[in-house]
Amino acid sequence: MSGNVPQPWSPQSLAEGAPGEMLHAHGMARSAREKLIATVYRTSHHRHEHADPVTRRWMLTLDAVRRGAPDLAAELAQGLPSPWRPVWATGPQHPAHERPVRQIACGVLDGRPIVVSLGEDRTARVRDLTDGRPIGDPLGTDVEAVALTELDGRTAAVLGRSDGTVSLLDPAARTPLGGTARIATGSATAVACADLDGRKTIVVGDSGRRALVFDAATGEQVGPRLVPLYGEEARAVAALPTARGPVVATAIGQASPLWDLRTGRQIASDESARITDVAVVEDQDGPGFLTVSYGGGLRVLDPVDATCRGGTFGAWQPGCTAAVAGHLVATGAQDGSVLVWDLRTRRPIGTPLRFPDQVGAIAWSPDGRLVVAFGHDLAVLAPQGEPSPDPTLHNRWKLAAPPRHRPRSLPGRPLPWEHHHLAVRTVGDRNVAFMQDGPDIRHLDPVTGEPLGPGIRIGDDRTWAVGELHHRPVLAHLHNRTLSLVDAMTGAPIWRRPLPAHGPAPLLHITELDGLPTLLLAWHDDRLENGRLDMYGLRFGTPLGTVNHGHRVLTFAESGTRLLIQGPGEPPWHGTLQLWDPFGGTTYGPTFGSNHDTVALKNGHPLVATGNKSGVIALWDPLTGIRQQTIAVCPAPITDLAWGPDDLLHAVYAGSLTTFRPTRQETATP
Repeated sequence: MSGNVPQPWSPQSLAEGAPGEMLHAHGMARSAREKLIATVYRTSHHRHEHADPVTRRWMLTLDAVRRGAPDLAAELAQGLPSPWRPVWATGPQHPAHERPVRQIACGVLDGRPIVVSLGEDRTARVRDLTDGRPIGDPLGTDVEAVALTELDGRTAAVLGRSDGTVSLLDPAARTPLGGTARIATGSATAVACADLDGRKTIVVGDSGRRALVFDAATGEQVGPRLVPLYGEEARAVAALPTARGPVVATAIGQASPLWDLRTGRQIASDESARITDVAVVEDQDGPGFLTVSYGGGLRVLDPVDATCRGGTFGAWQPGCTAAVAGHLVATGAQDGSVLVWDLRTRRPIGTPLRFPDQVGAIAWSPDGRLVVAFGHDLAVLAPQGEPSPDPTLHNRWKLAAPPRHRPRSLPGRPLPWEHHHLAVRTVGDRNVAFMQDGPDIRHLDPVTGEPLGPGIRIGDDRTWAVGELHHRPVLAHLHNRTLSLVDAMTGAPIWRRPLPAHGPAPLLHITELDGLPTLLLAWHDDRLENGRLDMYGLRFGTPLGTVNHGHRVLTFAESGTRLLIQGPGEPPWHGTLQLWDPFGGTTYGPTFGSNHDTVALKNGHPLVATGNKSGVIALWDPLTGIRQQTIAVCPAPITDLAWGPDDLLHAVYAGSLTTFRPTRQETATP
């Protein structure tokens, strides 16, 4: 053994020791632990020679996970500056594919997050994203492109094949869903999904430098072909809904043309560089397309005219691929590097992660984890500090009843999902769920979803709150700058008060302060980065005072003395959360979480439930910032969450009211 490496088995020596000397020392491994360390070190030894100690330690951590040694991986990961850690990964003994992986798609199947991967062997496979377990046999062979979508409430895998057919399959049962589309010539090399005039469509990019649109249910072609005047086979396709209809972007050789999906007209084209990938993104200027190129880095294109917004960012990386989740953009390249970018600042978050093989594809999972395809393998990364997956994770909370209530749609226009607001209160001797259904507030049993009366009409207001006055439920709502209080069960008016304009519509909450029923209005102006909390007596609407502040209020505890605000968290967390006392001006606990679209703060001991557009419902302890568990991964965006008086958690997704009941007592740090 070399004298320069006195402890060839310690994490520090593994990271800092000369690779040649370490391999020599590991040849004399005797114990089971020493042999395991030697095996892990040899897994990517060809990358250690030119890697710095931090990169070497990161790859050793990844390889320990690939070799099924989580304890060794945890030991190696201690002290790593990376904000990410590997949760699971396939490895040399059981690779994800026989050939390199080139496409991946993430979604939800039967309440569990899944990933569909496609290798250069043209085989599509499905895995459980929680633990990496394969789900069934391969979806098919001779596959050139994959995507995941939802058809008639069921998760569907979209498969484009080299014979020019495109079909939809149930990833679990392997049964066909919808029709089979067929392009005239060539193979289907890229697929994406879009809603066109109320129906689900599949956008197919082919090897003949075209994009075609098919009805997902019937397989029939919809509209004209989108034919560029130049380019190569389609590398990627993305579809974005806009006010005038869906727009499609294609990555074809030296350009990324944008098309009006309804008319087939080419809107504009980005011809800045060789385009390798395209994805839908949303920045401070609104929705757009993120393009990835060999020489041009990353660009956000406006869907109206393909102009570049915010400038080009990202260095030259060969064979780059990208994925978007909120303000986070993850890129992977042929040199094995993975980097996460802050879309708001156009700057990278931390240093690149190095993988032992080229990165062929990258994606974000529904629960905010990073899925990386490198070489023949897959890896799932979680933010540092997030607990490891618990095998009993999905057994701690269960459905109290299946979804029952599906609200109607207004004639001629589907209801935006933000309209399905929810509140649960005790009325008399029973709990009542107040759920918005267009202009109406429905009264429902929060567990069974059964109607409890005709409901009341308030118009298309999305700003309302339910409370109690004189032992009767009341509802406050804001319409055209007029604040109104009505009986929550009958709709009978109690009082109305005009309000001055303070910015966007506020968040309303009814509570009791110093023994007085009080209505709170939380305003916030993004442009001025300030906010105010107005207080009104609930009985007559009398102004009681104002608290000026600089926070964005997201939700109230039932007592009203603690609010959940959007914190100032640093990357990789965006849209972080924090507890705040508006009257004492005190914050409690750290900032936590990211990319939450709806939140609910439980009264008593603090417990926060979060939901997002990926359908993930999670529980957090706001005093420690620790995510306690994931309750469910639903097949549609979470519209709203509400805690009931009986500690049940109620959720709205896909217009359905769903209730979760704990199978054990959930507690948080007092």
